[in-house]
Amino acid sequence: MRFIIKTESVEVGQLRVKNCFLWLPKKINNEIRWLEKASIKQISKKMDVGGSCEWGKYEIVWEDLEFC
Repeated sequence: MRFIIKTESVEVGQLRVKNCFLWLPKKINNEIRWLEKASIKQISKKMDVGGSCEWGKYEIVWEDLEFC
């Protein structure tokens, strides 16, 4: 068995469209969808993960903008 982990080079402010099946209810901008295929437009943002000793540590996360 072999596992391949692909890493993306993601920049802050980058947009993407993610296609998925929504098993659980998902709310974006006062619109709720579930049990259907959906395309979600997302943008990448920085999120601080540093503690009291670690300055400048951050992680890039994807934030949902709207359903396409």
